[in-house]
Amino acid sequence: MVTAEQMPESPVVWNKRIGKSGLRFFVGMGLTIGFLNLFLYWNPLGLASRREFAGRNAFRGVEKTYQDLSRGNTPKSAMVFLRRDALHHPVLLLSSNSQDFAINSPKPGDDIVHQFMNRDFKHAGMNCRVFLLAMPNITPEEMYVQALEAAALPVRHTIIILGIGLQIMRHSGIRPSIRRLLARPSIRLLAEKSLSWRGDKEAAMQIRADMKRLQNSRPRNDMRQHITVYLRRVVPVFNYGPSVRGLLLGWVWEFKNWVFRIHSYTKRSLVAQYYRQNLEFLDMAFKILRSHGYIVLAYIQPTNPKVNPWLPRDEMEFSRDLRVLCRKWNVVYRNYYRLVPASAWGVTTTAGFGVEPDFVHFKEPGHEKLAEKLAQDVIGIMRGAHAF
Repeated sequence: MVTAEQMPESPVVWNKRIGKSGLRFFVGMGLTIGFLNLFLYWNPLGLASRREFAGRNAFRGVEKTYQDLSRGNTPKSAMVFLRRDALHHPVLLLSSNSQDFAINSPKPGDDIVHQFMNRDFKHAGMNCRVFLLAMPNITPEEMYVQALEAAALPVRHTIIILGIGLQIMRHSGIRPSIRRLLARPSIRLLAEKSLSWRGDKEAAMQIRADMKRLQNSRPRNDMRQHITVYLRRVVPVFNYGPSVRGLLLGWVWEFKNWVFRIHSYTKRSLVAQYYRQNLEFLDMAFKILRSHGYIVLAYIQPTNPKVNPWLPRDEMEFSRDLRVLCRKWNVVYRNYYRLVPASAWGVTTTAGFGVEPDFVHFKEPGHEKLAEKLAQDVIGIMRGAHAF
């Protein structure tokens, strides 16, 4: 016998229950979005909207010579600008990680490395321009894709400066915005040509896997894109995606360091598999750039002498391996490891540990010191007095 508790609910009761649940959901969503919009109105964390991000990273004529590639921009937009500028003076591309654009303890009016370089060239009577392509936590695989992008464009006789440090060699991977470049026919053709040089090496296998992933990925749904654009226009909170994501990632990074007790002076060892693969990416990047007429200068990035986080054997191995690659492809090699004095480095606030010395980013005097040395070496290259 079926009891009252076991009797199925009537459609009327079921519809009422769904209606109440739906009403609670929409009321909750409305209150949440309202709270977030009110929070963004006060903006105590200093978040930046997508338009503000674009405004910071867009270049304005020859006065703006810096672009943050972490926002999904690519060297092509920089190259189009440089192609116009190259009609009047030689052009230099400086590709590196955040060390070359982030200033520790910044003050209003502080300059970064490429601005100092432009000033040094002007004082030396050299009619050339420096353009900085910056990507925080760049990997050698992303440098290789940048090299493919540069090789696919009609810009030649340009000096490309690559800042490479042990921090770069410890990581692997590629951002989706940079991976998508491999879908372009011109870049894909160059990639397949460069892969034939490497055979079955780990770096070549990784690039093949990335290209295969692009082939298997589904195209972006137009309706989904329209809905996203509409939400960004109607609900302001959707315009703060990149800034919120960066803030959350920073908190996760700080929490990880606190849990595992990782200080700025904690010794960091290289992962053999990543290191070997990254050397192969640099090998392919050097060859693709040199075979397309680019002059390349590769330098080892400075590190804070107060807190040396690298093992001495890793420093020696990396210096030796990079020098060998540079000699192999006739690339100018420089070691700036101890270039910036301790007084030019700043500090960083680490969750749970307080203030510690920063081993990646220096203050404005560090940018000036690095720019002075780079300018000297580039002038030597342009005057034919460099030594490989």
